[in-house]
Amino acid sequence: MENRVTRREFLEKIGRGGLGLYLSTLTVSLTSCTQAEKRTFSSFQEVYRSSSKNLSKNGLELLRYPYLQCPTTSSVKIAWKTKGSCKGEIRYGPTQDLEQMANGLSPTDSHLVTLPDLQPDTQYYYQIFGDGAPLTEMETFKTAKPCSSKSFSFIAFGDSGSGNSDQYRVAEVMKSLNFDLAILTGDIVYPNGDAEYYEPNYFRPYRDLIKKVPFFPSLGNHDLDSGNGKGYLDAFDVPANNPQNSKRYYAFRYAHALLIALDSNEKLLYKPDQIQGSPQYIWLVRELQKAENDPDIHWRFVFFHHPPYSGGYHGQGSQKEWLAQLRKTLIPVLEKYRVDMVFNGHDHHYERSYPIRDGSIADHQDAHTQGITYIVTGGGGRGNNFWRSRLKKGPWCAYMEDTFHVTHVEIDRGLLTLKAMNDRGEIIDKTTIQKSTI
Repeated sequence: MENRVTRREFLEKIGRGGLGLYLSTLTVSLTSCTQAEKRTFSSFQEVYRSSSKNLSKNGLELLRYPYLQCPTTSSVKIAWKTKGSCKGEIRYGPTQDLEQMANGLSPTDSHLVTLPDLQPDTQYYYQIFGDGAPLTEMETFKTAKPCSSKSFSFIAFGDSGSGNSDQYRVAEVMKSLNFDLAILTGDIVYPNGDAEYYEPNYFRPYRDLIKKVPFFPSLGNHDLDSGNGKGYLDAFDVPANNPQNSKRYYAFRYAHALLIALDSNEKLLYKPDQIQGSPQYIWLVRELQKAENDPDIHWRFVFFHHPPYSGGYHGQGSQKEWLAQLRKTLIPVLEKYRVDMVFNGHDHHYERSYPIRDGSIADHQDAHTQGITYIVTGGGGRGNNFWRSRLKKGPWCAYMEDTFHVTHVEIDRGLLTLKAMNDRGEIIDKTTIQKSTI
């Protein structure tokens, strides 16, 4: 007999985020549901149905679906997890014949395999195997675009990892967008960064995205709450390309842009008299100096968790003075080396600043001196109604809205177009930056 529930019962269940495997057999009377509600239900149902089907012919179980890590123009890493140790294998190639193969070094349950000698900006097919038996269907990915490519796109979002229907709705909007990569502004999972929360609150909601598009994270305060970020560091293999060999901050190139992820939890970043002694800060200055002298880098983006400019609960309330210290310590070097845009989370709303330089709204006429645009994009899925009455528009603010959302950025040579979209797929904000020198 079908297990039928009413629309009200369905919405109550997804609001609590507790559907679980119950969805695999549930039939909902959806006649009065909106299209967005139907899509949310279908997304939940597909994820949980597939989670019970990941058994290979030899009995191996896939616990974590594959996801891309550290993509370059010539290589990519693919990670996944199995229940029990096995020899991991990826068969791949530019056609569905999958004529190439890469193996893990030894049997394990946490797999990370590198695919080398790839061509830039090229689609590849791949399939995961364990002890010779297939664990997934055939999937696809594209290698990174080279510096000669002048067009690419990315999404930005943060404060997302609740595992509830709000997060899934935003994920559905992401699926409707075309983008080459994603940057995450921290608080990847809630209530803290313990490893047990990564599967239900990150890997499941974004499974259909991260298997084909690379997601680049940054550390939020909740990600550090358990084991000083151990769950985060174990889950992600980001470039540890700094003198400390740390995965807490890093930089990477994509097309004609430089993107830098910072760990804004570091206390030295908030102390004007001590920041010069921060290894992260010293590294940041050197990376920006190199970019200044690199003719192939035309755009510079920095992302980290804590917002220097925010009209939200933290930015205008309990952490107002603390966050404002970043304007004295970190922001001057970002302005000096002409960073174009900074993306943050921490406050669970959307906000875009006017271009800011030296603490004031800058001249819009010259793109190279107009200052930095700051984006607070912390509406990835964690509850935001707590913050609604606490929003306060600062003098720097061009637009703000309390809503779940994702930010989409498109680059076409010297033109940047930014759109913020709510969890219904509606554009709530749009702006452009034009550079005449590219």
